[in-house]
Amino acid sequence: MKQTRFSLIAAVHLFLLRDQQVLLLRRYQTGYEDGNYSVIAGHLEGGEEIKAAMAREAWEETGIIIVPDDLAVVGMMHRCADEERVDFFLTASQWSGELVNREPEKCDDLRWYRRDALPNNIVKEWPVPTTRTRLATATIARSSASSLGLTIRSGVATTLPDQLRHDSMQTLSPESD
Repeated sequence: MKQTRFSLIAAVHLFLLRDQQVLLLRRYQTGYEDGNYSVIAGHLEGGEEIKAAMAREAWEETGIIIVPDDLAVVGMMHRCADEERVDFFLTASQWSGELVNREPEKCDDLRWYRRDALPNNIVKEWPVPTTRTRLATATIARSSASSLGLTIRSGVATTLPDQLRHDSMQTLSPESD
């Protein structure tokens, strides 16, 4: 008898970084968290790698091209809500093309926010303090990892100092299954 394996929904979220800012998108007419800000995000399609999914979503939502090698996976979050999910968080600070809202039926605002001055209306899974922690982690992973004892292998944060760790965010290790 063949056993049916458990499956969950996988999504990718992009911290697109410029100077001391992050790009946020305000959700509109989606039926979920409308009026609140999120980042470029979407679901993985079958057989798709994390970085490829993030590059695809960036193109679909904002018209920019990100080379997968310019993306770094900086964290993941497992959530149990109505459906069980795993979210992968990536950063990029290099891209080509001009940012445009390619999904005006789902998003009514694209805006750069200073990382230390995020709006209060962020999607409920991302309370502002948690999002600030994720952004701090993303910044560290991209710029000053070795000076803080953070280990990066293949663009993936594998260890994180305790003072930066958040209970709902875990780092990834390429060696783990």
